[in-house]
Amino acid sequence: MEAFTTAILDEISTANGDLRKALDGASREALNWRPTREETNSIYVIAAHMIGVQRAMVSLAVKAPIQRDRAEEFRASGDSVELLLGALSNAEREVTGWLEQVEQKSLPETRTYLNREITVARCLTMAARHLGEHAGHVGLTRQLWEQRNAES
Repeated sequence: MEAFTTAILDEISTANGDLRKALDGASREALNWRPTREETNSIYVIAAHMIGVQRAMVSLAVKAPIQRDRAEEFRASGDSVELLLGALSNAEREVTGWLEQVEQKSLPETRTYLNREITVARCLTMAARHLGEHAGHVGLTRQLWEQRNAES
């Protein structure tokens, strides 16, 4: 794997590790709780979105067709940490395989994303950045949940 894609994979892996930490031991109620009801997202929603983001952006970079329903990610709910962890592990395997296909010479190539042209390098950096942002969100949401329960 090229140095650039190795760095991207490291960032994605770090974000996924943060997600795993936030999911660890979470109850069904914790997974689906929204700090300010409809204005914020639950841990479950953020996790589903993080899984979708990494698959979508990295697959776009290598032109690997996938099915994704972004809107559904924001409606997601459930009671199984194991289901989320399984989906995350599957996504990580896919993403790693796709990143192994990326060659340095392909980084300036363009892809169409949201009706605009972006480079392969931009697809990959956007994936890593976006996942990092959401890793922070999911960690904060878990902290707020823990604080709420400590005060009850």
